[in-house]
Amino acid sequence: RRTIFTFNHIPERLDKNAIPAVVRSVEGDQLTIALAAGMESAPMAVDYLLDNLSKRMAETLREEAMALGTVDEDEGEDAMTAVINAIRGLEESGEIKLREMIPAE
Repeated sequence: RRTIFTFNHIPERLDKNAIPAVVRSVEGDQLTIALAAGMESAPMAVDYLLDNLSKRMAETLREEAMALGTVDEDEGEDAMTAVINAIRGLEESGEIKLREMIPAE
């Protein structure tokens, strides 16, 4: 059974070295929309992703996401799901490995 993995789980489950591969695996528009939506609903995940990219790429992505402003909730959820699906696909192919979640006591 798959462990629940959402956009909010990215900082605790995804190694920072895997982030460039994830970014390359997500269509540009989808990534920008996911980041824009995540700025409101999952700011820690967005910061984690951007903090672990080159400074130039992170600035560009942040500017593009901020330029979108508030995105439609369904569109944002779809885009964040596309990022999660890309992470899952990279994990299944063995290109990246997710860290195990530590269960809450």
